[in-house]
Amino acid sequence: MKHVLVQALTDDLPKISLALAEVGVFDPDVRSVGKDHFPTVPGDHYRELFKQAQSRMDKISRLLPMPEKPQLSSVRVVDETELERLNAWLGDIWATASSYEERFRRLSESERVINLREDTLENFANLRVDLGLLHSDSRFLSLFVGTVPSANAQQLEEALGLAGHMMYAFREGTGTTSVIIVGQRNEQQLDELNSVLQAASFQPLVIPQDLRSQPQKIREEIQSQRTKLTEERQQAQSQLENWAASLQRELVDAQRTLILAEPFVLMDTSMRSAGSLGTVTGWVPARSVKKLEANITQKVSNPFLFTVRDPTREEVSFVPSLMQPNAALAPYQDVIKQYGVPRYGEVDPSWLFAVTFVFMFGAMFGDVGQGGVITALALLFRKSLGHFVKLAVPMGMSSIFFGFMYGSVFGYEDVLIHHIWVSPLHHPEYMLVVGVFWGVSFITMASALSVYNHFIANEPMEAVLGHHGIMSIVLYLSVMWGLVQVAMGGGFGWIPTIFTVLSISAISAHAWHEMHDSPIIERVMVVAIGAMEIFMGYISNTLSFLRVAAFSVNHSALALAVFAIANSLDTTGHWISIVLGNIFIMVLEGSIVGIQTLRLEYYEGFSRYYSGDGREYEPITLNIKASDDATMESAATLKA
Repeated sequence: MKHVLVQALTDDLPKISLALAEVGVFDPDVRSVGKDHFPTVPGDHYRELFKQAQSRMDKISRLLPMPEKPQLSSVRVVDETELERLNAWLGDIWATASSYEERFRRLSESERVINLREDTLENFANLRVDLGLLHSDSRFLSLFVGTVPSANAQQLEEALGLAGHMMYAFREGTGTTSVIIVGQRNEQQLDELNSVLQAASFQPLVIPQDLRSQPQKIREEIQSQRTKLTEERQQAQSQLENWAASLQRELVDAQRTLILAEPFVLMDTSMRSAGSLGTVTGWVPARSVKKLEANITQKVSNPFLFTVRDPTREEVSFVPSLMQPNAALAPYQDVIKQYGVPRYGEVDPSWLFAVTFVFMFGAMFGDVGQGGVITALALLFRKSLGHFVKLAVPMGMSSIFFGFMYGSVFGYEDVLIHHIWVSPLHHPEYMLVVGVFWGVSFITMASALSVYNHFIANEPMEAVLGHHGIMSIVLYLSVMWGLVQVAMGGGFGWIPTIFTVLSISAISAHAWHEMHDSPIIERVMVVAIGAMEIFMGYISNTLSFLRVAAFSVNHSALALAVFAIANSLDTTGHWISIVLGNIFIMVLEGSIVGIQTLRLEYYEGFSRYYSGDGREYEPITLNIKASDDATMESAATLKA
């Protein structure tokens, strides 16, 4: 990645921004480089016009059909006068479009009211009376309309009969009954009647004021209103489409104008000026520098100065980075980016993450049958999963592979097939040892990548003597070597002892030197605590990988629990339990294993060698196709 500085006449800056966007490899440096000599950011009013015009275009495009990205017949500079005229014209178009939007909003509100009225009418569909008579009590009759729990309906009817009232059920719902209660009006019995209704959990049902006739007549009225509303909507839609068709060419031209104006706006503070002189600064992949300079030379007739240099050590955190575009690794890169974007110069972790993630998932969830189900479901729903099918299928295949290694098929271990390697349920101690050795291998790989990253960043002392440097790796491996010998019945060994002492001495001496201005007591404590932190950190991180073994054993244990339940049932219940148990294991344990695998990748791997605080490479382009081509071209030389 190279830092590019273009110095030219201020009047040529719009042409230069278009030339940069046309190639599609220039990522603006917005740090305001050289603001002391070039204090002005040109085009403030131009940017305001563009933002307003683009906002109006976005709102119009939500209402009128337009192509997402029209092709450009030619590349030209859009001056401020043209942009101002376009903004005013879009304002007029939006004023008309918004009237259609308001018209459709009113129609939708009318439709909502009709639907609400129809839903309310359904509560009284079985009544064959004028609903207007039910709005209030008459002079001689008490009327109650409402719902009561179905379980209480019969008791309420009997109680009301004793009070001289009749109850008529006109609709049965889910657990409730809609009723009408009618009886002779008696003010003295009103409190007693209300107590009976309250005891039966009676809920009044409000009859809207606009329901004042027979239900069938109201239904016909609603249908007439709905038909009229549909016709009005179709008429409005037809008028809108005709109006949109008459504007199609002008709107497409407006889109093209905004596309051509956008590069100058996106340059933001990377473009500065002082009087008649201006500058543009940004980042360009090394192999695209000559192509970019040639395009500017072709587009700009006046003299300009094109300066290229390597990024300085202080600028590394500002240099954009890009993961190598790879269709097979796309879903893994999406997961990696949840942790963060790689810093420029760091190792791209895509391949290592993909291989180790799939490997650990299979090791913890090894089952031929369940892995086959995961693979089949991923392929069946591949359209819904998108590129994540490339993550789900390998996970299922890894589960199948380790299923053969463990001899497990739908939880049946060493029953349907015999294990090729080991049965986790019958050899849990062996699996724990395997988990530790895998942890040592994984942590060593991650620490080695950390060493590489520090050397690339020109930090040799951190690469050798840092927390994840060469001496820390030597200390870790020598201690693990000695512990293995102790576990095998021998002593710690003099070779591991020598390497342990030398590595601790080197790390402590470096820490001591770094604190040469501090008091002796403070230096002693910091050095001792630092060495202990490194040692305990590596050991605790290694023990985290015991979960790889633990979940492989847990998988078999869950299957045993399912079989224990199934064996206590008859034949039908047995197989239903087997099927439901396997579904439970795949959903619950599969999710947990995926989360635990990701945790190991993030906290035991990325925390060592992957900063995740980089800035993503986002070149300015004129259209999508140019952006994709340029990205693929520049990716070959970009080291994320």
